[in-house]
Amino acid sequence: MSTTSSKNKDTADSRSEAKSSSKSSSSDDSKFDGYTNTDSSNGWWLNDSTFKAGNLRFDFGKSEVVTATDKSKILVIHAKMSNVSQKNIDSVEIYPDAIWAKQKSDNQEVDLTNVDNKLPENSAAFQEAQNFHKQLLPGKSTEVVINFELVNDSPVTVHFVGADVGQELGQKTFTIKK
Repeated sequence: MSTTSSKNKDTADSRSEAKSSSKSSSSDDSKFDGYTNTDSSNGWWLNDSTFKAGNLRFDFGKSEVVTATDKSKILVIHAKMSNVSQKNIDSVEIYPDAIWAKQKSDNQEVDLTNVDNKLPENSAAFQEAQNFHKQLLPGKSTEVVINFELVNDSPVTVHFVGADVGQELGQKTFTIKK
């Protein structure tokens, strides 16, 4: 399997301020579909390859489907996460408030779950997922993954939300290839 790509806060305090063998091949198409918002007046915006979430900036790279430790499939989206503030940032709170995903099953649209604990421990994806659980120092960057457990091979739509509740900045659809 491979992929192609056609809710809100980066941290609690920023809101107040306004390659493992179990993976399959992937491709790099970083265009967002639907609408995008590049109004940066509140520090939250989205364009073709970057999501700015208050004090955090995500520059997206490749995506892939990884086989989980329980043999399920996980969509993994690689990104460089940068702290653009002057203070330490706890980035783990970005899920599910600002980045979340949905996938159609046989009879409904399902909210997908972030599953760091199912990534193979010897994989680069696991190591990058662990970077979400560390404080990021001011002006520093680290490699991270955004991941969601798949329910089937249907396309996955990842939603990016702004600082205002209910303000979707845009979405990106990943097609899962068999």
